[in-house]
Amino acid sequence: MLGRLQNVGPTFSRTTYIVFDKQKGRNLLAYDDYIVVKSDKKESHLADLHESFANLKKSGVSLIQKNVSSTSKKESCLAS
Repeated sequence: MLGRLQNVGPTFSRTTYIVFDKQKGRNLLAYDDYIVVKSDKKESHLADLHESFANLKKSGVSLIQKNVSSTSKKESCLAS
């Protein structure tokens, strides 16, 4: 019988600290089980995403796509 995963939170925290060291706080937020790439300008968002995926690739970390959402202020205002 397989045991439950232990220390997932601290492992995720350490991994994001190592992989996204220069990005955290600038254009990336890491929470309990997800990562948010944020941008000040619409034009720079693609470059910020490219930087994030380049850091993941350089570190050898792969992602499992669980839930992807993309909203802007306009879209969230219209949805509410």
